[in-house]
Amino acid sequence: MTALFPRTFELPAAPPPLSATDAAAAIWLAPSTYIRLRRETAGLTHAQVADKLVAGGTALPVEREIARLLVRDLERHGVTARQPSALITLRRIFPLDPDIYWQLVYRQGEPPRLCHTCGCSYFDSCQLGGHDSADLCDLISDTLCSRCATAQAEGAAA
Repeated sequence: MTALFPRTFELPAAPPPLSATDAAAAIWLAPSTYIRLRRETAGLTHAQVADKLVAGGTALPVEREIARLLVRDLERHGVTARQPSALITLRRIFPLDPDIYWQLVYRQGEPPRLCHTCGCSYFDSCQLGGHDSADLCDLISDTLCSRCATAQAEGAAA
């Protein structure tokens, strides 16, 4: 069974603890949260991502279910991808930045500037006018983009 389904992610004994003395620790997203935000922002469910992973209608139901569970598990806290190829494959389905993901995994240097509502970053901005639009959002703080700030303001006004 292991040969058929090689391990594509690993479960650590425990998630790495956040340092109370590290002032930046509060703005680090978990890698699993980043994957979830990017998938949700693309408007995709686990099942839809799984269908795209296994080539849609040509896959057996069990293959589709295994793919759905793998995607779901990548969004569990403490679970990280083992292979960069897993992220490259997901990037073909919804926008995400593998470099941001690995920076969140290893937590080296400064935390990446990305929106904690949709997961976009400077290098992976939201397209405000739709998929083909050149109109992109901008990060207005270390944790919020202009698209999400506008949506929050409109939600508060309603």
